[in-house]
Amino acid sequence: MDDPKLIAGLSEHLIGFQRQIADLRASVEVLKVLEAMRLNPTDPQKGLELIRQLEQRHLELDPLEQKRNELGELVKILQKMKATGATTHKA
Repeated sequence: MDDPKLIAGLSEHLIGFQRQIADLRASVEVLKVLEAMRLNPTDPQKGLELIRQLEQRHLELDPLEQKRNELGELVKILQKMKATGATTHKA
């Protein structure tokens, strides 16, 4: 598994995936702006706010997103413990 060519190849694929994800995110943002202008042609900012509210509501109802948030909080706690040298093990 330490084959440098394999690692280099995987790295190249990961970089490619990251670029594709960035492109997709940018495209989604453009679509949000277009939809906001359609929702409220006189005040697209209000349309964007409505879209953000819908996204937030969707995330609140998504059990997978809730688990990801919980896991993210746990990772932050563990990182702080590691940084401070704290441990949960009691001698």
